[in-house]
Amino acid sequence: MNNKEPNSAAQKPDIQETKSFELPQNKNHWKYIAFFLLFIIIGLSGFLFYLYFNGRMSNISLIKSLRLVPSPTPVDEIRLKKEALGNFYQQLRKAENDKDYEKLYEILKLTLGTWVTKEEFVTNEKNKDIKKPILSSETIVHDIKVDNDLGVVDRTIINCYSEECSGTDRVENHTTRKYFYINGEWISPPDKEPSERAMKITSYILVNTSDAVKNKFLDLYSYGTNRNDVTIHFHALYLDENPEILTYDETLMEKEKVNASRPIVNYQPPDINVQAPVQPQPVYNNSLNCTSNKIGNYTYTNCY
Repeated sequence: MNNKEPNSAAQKPDIQETKSFELPQNKNHWKYIAFFLLFIIIGLSGFLFYLYFNGRMSNISLIKSLRLVPSPTPVDEIRLKKEALGNFYQQLRKAENDKDYEKLYEILKLTLGTWVTKEEFVTNEKNKDIKKPILSSETIVHDIKVDNDLGVVDRTIINCYSEECSGTDRVENHTTRKYFYINGEWISPPDKEPSERAMKITSYILVNTSDAVKNKFLDLYSYGTNRNDVTIHFHALYLDENPEILTYDETLMEKEKVNASRPIVNYQPPDINVQAPVQPQPVYNNSLNCTSNKIGNYTYTNCY
């Protein structure tokens, strides 16, 4: 019997050996790993708690600050604008009363535009004060209205030119003034082009009025320049802001135009022959019967 060794390659399959993860044999290694993981967890938890607590305190501080300065409601915004407009107008009137004409020019600079320089404005105000100085002045603010960025001050100014402050020495001016809210502050109305209607009326007044009235217009509206174009510009703006005065002046202008357009007729009264009154002459009736009687030296005649 032929005994042969079996082929080891045939008898043993070719199996690749794989190494599995071997757990550490030392138990201290597990303790180190556990402590390391616990440290990471505690550190991460502390870090998250810090972020949470710090963010919460920041939010609380922000809320407190917002409570101190709450966002204005529409009603509060109007009230704040009214107060600001009142303060602005008070500064304007203070500059006028203190005769601080340089500061007054800065307040009215936008209104005056390029028409009037600072030197011309200051000189004109000083000259007006020399001609007729104001002894005392009182301002009565009746109402302040705010509509979005437009403010209107309804006021009366009482100027006294003597201690008695009566008659011609007391001048009251009641009107409204408009101001605009731009970039968080109130300003005087910016210079603008007046309407053609107002320009036409003002031009007609200056051309057809007397020299005395024309000089008064120059004093009031030329701001010391004594220029007709400056006077027309600012008086026309005044008419645009006061429609009732514009309408009144326009009515007078049209009436004068109608009167001026009528033909001039030289009326010659007819010759009237006036005769002297005729005095009635006495009429004697010749048919009367008369008798005469002589008594002594006298003769008596009776007619019937």
